[in-house]
Amino acid sequence: MDNSTTWLSRIPTLDRLGAIVPDELDPDVVAEAWFSSFARHIGDPEKTVELLCPDALWRDLLALTWDIRTFEGSAKIKAFLEQRNSPQMRALKRKDFIELQRPYPDLLWIIGSFEFEVDNGHGSGVFRLVPTATGGWKAFTIFTDLESLANFSPAIGSLRSRRLVSGFAWAEGRRRERGIDAADPAVLIIGGGQRNDHMPYLP
Repeated sequence: MDNSTTWLSRIPTLDRLGAIVPDELDPDVVAEAWFSSFARHIGDPEKTVELLCPDALWRDLLALTWDIRTFEGSAKIKAFLEQRNSPQMRALKRKDFIELQRPYPDLLWIIGSFEFEVDNGHGSGVFRLVPTATGGWKAFTIFTDLESLANFSPAIGSLRSRRLVSGFAWAEGRRRERGIDAADPAVLIIGGGQRNDHMPYLP
C-alpha cells in the first residue's frame, strides 16, 4: 500500500467514523466542552489522549519540542506528552474563532484556535474535532506553534526606540546590521524550508 492510499484511508469521513451528526448542532458548545476537558487534563497524558482519535495527528512547531515534529496516533502522542509537554504547557485559553466546516457531505469538522504559555514563551494552537460513533467529538488534528519568546519582547509599538534618527542614518544602520559589519549575529538560522524562517530569534 503506497502512502497516498494510506492517507486516503485515514480521512475522517462520517462513514469511516460511524458517526451521525444532528441537524441542530452548535459548534461553539461542542468546542467549549472539548476544550475545557483538554485544558483541564493537559497535565495527564492518559486523559489527554482520550480526547483524541486513535489515529490523530499532533504537529508541533517549536512550542513543545524546539523542533518541527509530527506525532501520529495516540500511542506516539501519549509518549510525546509524557516526555516533553505535560510539565510546561499551561494557561490554555480558547480564542473566539470557532467554525463548522463541511467540504463534502460525508466529511466535516469543527475547527477552533487557542493560546497557551510554555516555559520559553507564548504559543498558539489549532484543533479540528470530528464526531464519533458514540455521539461525542474528539480531536483529529492538533497544531501547536511558538509565537514569541519569554523575556524577549519584539521592539514594536511602545517598545520601539524613541530616539530620532534621520533616514540616511537609519538606512546605514540597517545596512550594517544586515551585512553583519559591526558584530557577529546573536543567532544564525540556516535554511528556510518547513517555515524555519518563522523561528523566533534574538535581534
